[in-house]
Amino acid sequence: MLRSILHASHRAAFKIKYAARSRKWSPAQERDRPKDSRMIISGYFDEALGIGRAGRLVANRLEELGYDVIREDLRPFDHGLLRTSQKSFPGKAPVWLITVNPPEAQLAFYGHRPDEWKDAYRIGIWHWESSRAPDEWVPLAPYFHEIWVPSAFAAGAVKGAFDACGQSQLSDRVQVHALPVEIPPSRKSKRWDNKIQVLTMFDPRSHFERKNPAAVIDVWLALFPQPETNAQLTIKTLEESTSHPLFEALTTRVTGRNDIQIRAETLDAAGTDAMINDCDIMMSLHRGEGYGLPLAEAMAAGKAVLATGWSGNMQFMTPENSWPVPFDLVSAPSRYNGPAAHWAEPNLQQAAIGLKSLIESENLRCRLGTQARRDMVTLRDRWREQAAWLK
Repeated sequence: MLRSILHASHRAAFKIKYAARSRKWSPAQERDRPKDSRMIISGYFDEALGIGRAGRLVANRLEELGYDVIREDLRPFDHGLLRTSQKSFPGKAPVWLITVNPPEAQLAFYGHRPDEWKDAYRIGIWHWESSRAPDEWVPLAPYFHEIWVPSAFAAGAVKGAFDACGQSQLSDRVQVHALPVEIPPSRKSKRWDNKIQVLTMFDPRSHFERKNPAAVIDVWLALFPQPETNAQLTIKTLEESTSHPLFEALTTRVTGRNDIQIRAETLDAAGTDAMINDCDIMMSLHRGEGYGLPLAEAMAAGKAVLATGWSGNMQFMTPENSWPVPFDLVSAPSRYNGPAAHWAEPNLQQAAIGLKSLIESENLRCRLGTQARRDMVTLRDRWREQAAWLK
């Protein structure tokens, strides 16, 4: 009870200070992009969060292209929100790229002195996973000169929110820039057995309901009523998943199945890359993705990918380079703007057909994986061309 009271008091005090500070903010006025290679990029670079990994990816690729990137960790801005003093930027640059969604981006604005960023060219990178982004995001949009999204799907979701709030003119600021995943060198996996390895990955902070790992288990158990000796399913999640109420239900479902393993551990980038490299098939029966970074990374590594054929991952998935699973559209839950927004319910019978085909045919896996890697190289090169605007 005391914790709830303190939290409510803290939130109310923050709203008062936020309202006072935001009155001094300068909306972004239409102007040309600065032709300068210096930029400040703010984000959660050291975290396993999907949006943190996406921000790190963008920063890494820009540095590879020769940009002078100054990174700023936003996590400290989550603490001490009621502090009286505001932070200075870690350096000077004419472009400020904020690689988090509006709820976190407002903390970046709040935590810096407005006189420091009023002349900066501000770019936001936003992600959303249902058919319409939150209306609460719209008030922050006027402070960005550009809003980058990783997929045409995410662009439609953001523009839908603008339209719903009577701010359609902001849609001109939205631009699609698919995430430039790294293309790893071709290499053989270091497995000790010949089992076909199927991998699914999810972050519990992105919600069990949306990532839908239970559906992957449903498909596997329907396809293999008895433990399978020639194939292995690995469900990779983060260590903190073990404290989630739904985690126990997952582990109970796979009790006694030595062909299914759940790995709840937080890996660094190298560890995650190694897991992807060691799989034969990446599988995701999600209900919505803003982009689907693990799927893109698997395709860049030349892996066969089977995933729900809807939302942001269709920015790079096609029937020629992967196995999109048919779906039905249903109302999304309230946390994803339902019932005004919808998301996908994957067809599990069709998913089972696809998984069976991929497990049984090495030629199919190789054909899809080869085309997938080729297409991800093209996507990366296109992003490099788009990123040349600063030079």
